[in-house]
Amino acid sequence: MNVLVYSGAGTTPESVKHCLETLRLLLSPYYAVFSVESSAVLNQPWINKSSVFVVPGGADLPICRVFNGKGNDTITKFVRKGGIYLGFCSGGYYASSRCEFEVGDLNMEVSGPRELGFFPGTARGCVYKGFKYGSETGVQVPKLNINKSAFDEEVDDSIFNYYNGGGMFVNAQSFQNVEILATYDGPIQVQDEGQETDLSKAAVIMCNVGSGKALLTGTHPEFTPVLLKESVDDPSYNEKLNILKQTNTQRINFLKTCLRKLGLKVNDSDYARPSLTPLLLTSYDSNNAFKIIENMEKSTPADSEGLRRSR
Repeated sequence: MNVLVYSGAGTTPESVKHCLETLRLLLSPYYAVFSVESSAVLNQPWINKSSVFVVPGGADLPICRVFNGKGNDTITKFVRKGGIYLGFCSGGYYASSRCEFEVGDLNMEVSGPRELGFFPGTARGCVYKGFKYGSETGVQVPKLNINKSAFDEEVDDSIFNYYNGGGMFVNAQSFQNVEILATYDGPIQVQDEGQETDLSKAAVIMCNVGSGKALLTGTHPEFTPVLLKESVDDPSYNEKLNILKQTNTQRINFLKTCLRKLGLKVNDSDYARPSLTPLLLTSYDSNNAFKIIENMEKSTPADSEGLRRSR
């Protein structure tokens, strides 16, 4: 079966890249994980061939413009028939009944109802201030407390995740179809509602939707530090990156446990990114060869060491 990672309007290349990287390593060889554009979601018969539909981080208003109506009807039908929806960061906002993002900020505010409504309440953010579109200025690495009672297997007490603009699921403990998997630790900069409990400030939730399930997150448990580059200008960012590197095993274990809780078959082998193999290009026309290499360099992932040129 297929795992479809939406890569069209409203997503960022970075978020799509991390989704593909992590889900392929955790779900192979049991599922085929690949990206899809909006045209495939709207026009292709993917429902009966797929197990999971994923919406990575970015901005949810462009997704609304693409999928409101027909697209959301298709996604809802898929989940209610037994499919799984994964919504990371803006994908979590998008799948809630209401999105409230930076309310009161005339330059940033996004608020209003959303059609999917897998989480019956409001996703509210930013949990931590400083977010800027297309920037890592607002990146945080918050500690999340894991709700151990939500799992049938042993899990860590806490984890650290990459965060950049995500939300909190307001008063999540009040909804019968919602299970809280992890909460933000310590002070946050948006208001929860209802009585404060150990499950307030929900960061990761699972929602039962018909015969299917939706996993929604305000953080990025799918972001792997191996794909994140250190900053030459921001030592504080490098310190955050080091935290992610040092706690990567706990992040992976938590995500594996969440995927199993959704009913997915997870690869339990050691988490390791396969090493790259050399690529040899030969050509009788050196000018064309160099043009090909230049194009490849432009599309090479940020963590690569580049391409060596030789005549």
